[in-house]
Amino acid sequence: MPNDQREIIENTEVLVYECEGSEREIRDWFETVNIAGIALKPQEILNAIYSGPFVTLGKKEFSNSQNSNLHKLSAYIKGDVRSQDY
Repeated sequence: MPNDQREIIENTEVLVYECEGSEREIRDWFETVNIAGIALKPQEILNAIYSGPFVTLGKKEFSNSQNSNLHKLSAYIKGDVRSQDY
């Protein structure tokens, strides 16, 4: 990575929220925080809440605009790959 890009990343402040509560309370809080600005689509919320190998593989397969299979699927499925509509 070029030094100028590395410096930008290393010097960028990141705001981190650490929350406590039940899993349901944390999910509700996540949805509340993410309703401002551009609303997340239901699948984006699910992918953020539920993580793991299955979700990671699904995102790799269905959120990759360079995947040639998506061009075939687009005849049957409508939506935006970047918004995880597939």
